[in-house]
Amino acid sequence: MAPQEILRFEKISKSFGSKRALDSVSFSVMEGEILGILGPNGAGKSTMMKIAAGTLEPEGGSIFLGGREMWMDYNARRKIAMVPQEHSFFGELTVLDNLIYFASQVGAAREKVAKYAAEFSLGPFLGKRAEELSGGYKRMLNICISLIQEPQIIFLDEPSVALDPVIRSELWEKIIELQKEGKTICISTHYMEEAQALCDRVCLINDGKIVALDTPDNLIKKFTISQIGTLTLKNPASAPLLCELAKQMHDTDISLNGTSVILRYRKKNPQLHEKAQLCLRTMGAEIIKSRLREADLEQAFINLTGHDLKGN
Repeated sequence: MAPQEILRFEKISKSFGSKRALDSVSFSVMEGEILGILGPNGAGKSTMMKIAAGTLEPEGGSIFLGGREMWMDYNARRKIAMVPQEHSFFGELTVLDNLIYFASQVGAAREKVAKYAAEFSLGPFLGKRAEELSGGYKRMLNICISLIQEPQIIFLDEPSVALDPVIRSELWEKIIELQKEGKTICISTHYMEEAQALCDRVCLINDGKIVALDTPDNLIKKFTISQIGTLTLKNPASAPLLCELAKQMHDTDISLNGTSVILRYRKKNPQLHEKAQLCLRTMGAEIIKSRLREADLEQAFINLTGHDLKGN
């Protein structure tokens, strides 16, 4: 069965003063998918999520949930939960008291509190003040609070920011489990690894506009070459040397960055990188470091926008 659309953005716009945060953004979210919203800080990711969650009103455009316009249907808006970067709990209360309080606000049974506390490894900390939790478990508590209302769609705003690798890996596992339970999940991130590891599709956003939306594999195939080689030389390469290298290396784009020769191979073949090294050595160049890596989402983003996910 083909995936069904569950949420649709139509020409959503939002400005803050003279800054255009979102510029006529349109796209669809499919039921049961993990959709990544990937872009640098200030690209419009958080603004998009706040509008979807109903905490920020757009200047123009509409959002449809299950074919119905959200702004006209309060019950529809309750089917979406937003997990912000900021802590959305009471720091002076215990973890258990926070969960009980937020459950009471949506009429949820106490059983749900126990269920989500166990699923998100909060059981040992129920009697602890929320402000005393580590950054990772504060993030887990944020997610638990959002799940108590049993949303269909969960927006996670930069969920892995400032988390250590162990907690980040645990959080990724929890997100995948939520998808298996039938939740639709949207993740904003500027971590390429997170988008590639978790997401069924990725929406690349830059300066408030969507520049591409597809599966990670398709984005890499469409907007990057196959492999990227870096050969760092002892001395800067001369123009004649680069010209001769270009003649011998077919299906390869060659550029220079300081003393490093960057080779973008259009075909996946490690022997091409070996050939490039042999060519340079034959011409008298001394290679002090060699690296070959697969093209990735960040390279696709760079090719589309001219800068990386840090905005450089």
